[in-house]
Amino acid sequence: MMPTLSPPISRTLAVALLIGLVVIAFLVIVQPIIDARTDQHDEIAALENALQRYQRVAAQRASREAALAELKQRASGEDGLLRGANETLMAAAIQNRLKALVDEAHGELKSTQVLPPQADGPLRRIGVRGQIAVTIEAAQRVFHDLESGDPLLFLDSINIRSRDDSRRRRERAPDGMLEVRLDVYGYAQPQQ
Repeated sequence: MMPTLSPPISRTLAVALLIGLVVIAFLVIVQPIIDARTDQHDEIAALENALQRYQRVAAQRASREAALAELKQRASGEDGLLRGANETLMAAAIQNRLKALVDEAHGELKSTQVLPPQADGPLRRIGVRGQIAVTIEAAQRVFHDLESGDPLLFLDSINIRSRDDSRRRRERAPDGMLEVRLDVYGYAQPQQ
């Protein structure tokens, strides 16, 4: 047999059960619907933002295609080969570029020597041997600028030594300069 509860306790218990059922119904039925709706709104906002970005990109399409066509046209004319009337002028262009880069790096171009042209497959190899005095940072900058410009130039036979200045040795204060000997060469079409 079940004991009977007093009316206030039974009312309180009934209200608590009713509130519990309402809370459970809310958590099981209503809350997932609210969460799904919020997720849908977030997804819609993200898709609208993506759509706006795509529309901005699409608006730039014509200008980007024109720039691409210009780059392709320019690249077709720039094959990385040396240009000049003869081998001497091409070697002089290499010397001038080496001198300009060393001067820009606050180094010193000590000497240059034009190397004899060599046949290398269907191309001619035009080279210059140089001797420069630069710091480590300047040498790195010169090497990078030589190899990354146009026409394409290549470095070979690099010999790096620290400067051997007797006065500096006596004072034990290195000046940080390096003596660098290197060959710089590029390729040209064979003369007709």
